[in-house]
Amino acid sequence: ITNLTTDVLVIGAGIGGAFAALKAREGGSNVLVVDKGRMGRTGCSVFTAGIMNAIIPGEDDMDSSFWDTMERSHYMVDPRRIKQHIQDIYPLILEMDRYGVPFERDSQRKFVRAGKGGPLKFRSVDIMEAMRKAVIAKGIKLLSRLCITGLIVENERVQGAVGFDMEKGDFHAIWARAVILASGGCRYKGLAPGHRNCTGDGIAMAYRSGAIMCVEEYDNLSSIFISSCETGPGMNVFVRHGAKFYNRRNEDLIEKYSYLLPTKVDINILFPIFVLEVKLGNSPICMSLNH
Repeated sequence: ITNLTTDVLVIGAGIGGAFAALKAREGGSNVLVVDKGRMGRTGCSVFTAGIMNAIIPGEDDMDSSFWDTMERSHYMVDPRRIKQHIQDIYPLILEMDRYGVPFERDSQRKFVRAGKGGPLKFRSVDIMEAMRKAVIAKGIKLLSRLCITGLIVENERVQGAVGFDMEKGDFHAIWARAVILASGGCRYKGLAPGHRNCTGDGIAMAYRSGAIMCVEEYDNLSSIFISSCETGPGMNVFVRHGAKFYNRRNEDLIEKYSYLLPTKVDINILFPIFVLEVKLGNSPICMSLNH
């Protein structure tokens, strides 16, 4: 067994893990980021959809944003967390901008939004590359291709984590003063792409270690797809770069239903559109990448 020590161990190298590592490093701690993939190359954060929701002071109404979010989540989330998120999101976006995340800007250097009050636009394939460079520039250590399987718990306190090298098979024990789980969510396994990146490793480790769990029923609501759907999370990546949805009659569905999709390709709106097209006899529905 290879034993390693650090002040702060971050498990997961997506946006959340990168932010956690940067903040811990800025606080003066030695930081080690461990991921079963490679930061900037794998995971859900690399597959973000080219847009990011933003509540911008002076442009957006905070109260309206709060109630809209609560309604969309069917009032199943903690309202205190939503309020905190609304307050924090814009400062975090400004930090990401300083880290080099390539948000689109207009001629006046203002952020480009997808419609009035819509999300910010960026080149999705570049977001984690920018965060990776920021992490490396801070002298944060990265350990890739190491699959963490469990937390080390002693005296009711997490002392580190154990895992194995996915290429060599060697076992590792990493001891740390603090452990941050940033390994992403969990999805039901099905036809929708993207679920293989959402394995719930951190959720399972936390549960086995005795952590108090909450809101998992909400987290998985977005994972339920109609049985015959073969598209899902991340499709905005393709659409953002020119992909189109066509029915059997070769009609462009985004153009056909543009009045329902004013700001972005919303999966919650597209699915009923697909169902309607099927009922009209216009199936199959295909995503074209011929552009």
